[in-house]
Amino acid sequence: PKVNYPVSRETETISHLIRWDHKCEYFVPRYPVNFSSSLKFKLSYYIDIMSSKQKFLTGHCIDDRILFPATGYIRAASEMIFGILYPTSNTILYPIEFFNLKFHKATVLTPSSTIKLHGEVFLETKRFQIVYDQNVFVEGYYNIDTSHFDYKKYMVSQPSENAIKLNKKDVYKELKIRGYDYKGSFQGIEEAMSDGTYGVIKYHDDWISFSDSCLQ
Repeated sequence: PKVNYPVSRETETISHLIRWDHKCEYFVPRYPVNFSSSLKFKLSYYIDIMSSKQKFLTGHCIDDRILFPATGYIRAASEMIFGILYPTSNTILYPIEFFNLKFHKATVLTPSSTIKLHGEVFLETKRFQIVYDQNVFVEGYYNIDTSHFDYKKYMVSQPSENAIKLNKKDVYKELKIRGYDYKGSFQGIEEAMSDGTYGVIKYHDDWISFSDSCLQ
């Protein structure tokens, strides 16, 4: 007989007559790993200025606050990225380029607390972000150069003739007036030209303070 829809409430269901046929088996790729276009890995980076290896960070003092340097974030990101790509190596094997970096917040360091930064690396898009207390502090993109390109030939070897040479005392006196009270290995500039074309930076066996001195 012809059925008129919608059926009445008294109509009996047929669900109890339906069964799944499990005779065939199919391979189903794992979700979301095999479907994700931006594979994400997470690693952690600890900061403790009371430890012997990180005590030098107390020299990065700005406006009477000890701040984690921008170069520290870059170093942390480099270690996280290479820790994922080359887990059997304890060193950074190739030059790594960072671009479109955005520093959203500063991390204030205190002797009484250890800070745990969380790094998230997206391998497909080559994007990374560093998170602390559920807030993104730094984000950007990276590219690893395995071509063994010689970057030294682009470095300026001769100072400008029209600029004034400043010694270490002059440089850090000017920076202190502006609120940058650098100490220890963060006073890496030995001399510099006033136009920024040339400088002599002392390496204190630490990449973070050395790179920060280059940017001062």
